[in-house]
Amino acid sequence: MIYSLFEFILFKLIKSCFLFPPFFRLMPHFIEWIKIDQPTNKFRLFCIAEILFFKKKEEYDELYHYMLETQDPEVKGCAIRALGQVGYKKMEEQLYSIYKSAPSRLRICILAALRDLEARSIGIVDFFKSAYTKSRRENEAMTALDALYCCGQEGRLAFDTMYAQAAENQKKRFEHIMNPITNDRAYEK
Repeated sequence: MIYSLFEFILFKLIKSCFLFPPFFRLMPHFIEWIKIDQPTNKFRLFCIAEILFFKKKEEYDELYHYMLETQDPEVKGCAIRALGQVGYKKMEEQLYSIYKSAPSRLRICILAALRDLEARSIGIVDFFKSAYTKSRRENEAMTALDALYCCGQEGRLAFDTMYAQAAENQKKRFEHIMNPITNDRAYEK
């Protein structure tokens, strides 16, 4: 029976995690698998998800450097999102510079990562406001509003001001973000 590379590696991963006693478990270095030339994007995305799932902190720095090097927007976006979810603060300044020239799909990932990082640098509220006003797509605008809403008291004040000044057709976006049923992230704290 012929196995694909993905099935072979997945089998090795499962075998190494479940056949040995807990104190002998060997976790593979997923970052090494991401960097080889053979795997497809789906496999790279899988490895990034596994780094996030297993909280492999020793691989965050290497994933950050890989994110800077890669040209594939899908893999770059997944890496940005993963590093944002684990709270990797070292990438915050780099995200601002990437944002300006990034395609729309990658901009959404950057906004979500900055929201997850709970970025509180000077000018972050203005950054989210300008991201909302300059957004090209609905998803990008909603992510920018969500990030602004989750940005502490200063962000909420700016959000409320923008809501009061918004046109009738745009108020639905704001109401969607303010609704605790559709946006539970804003009410977790």
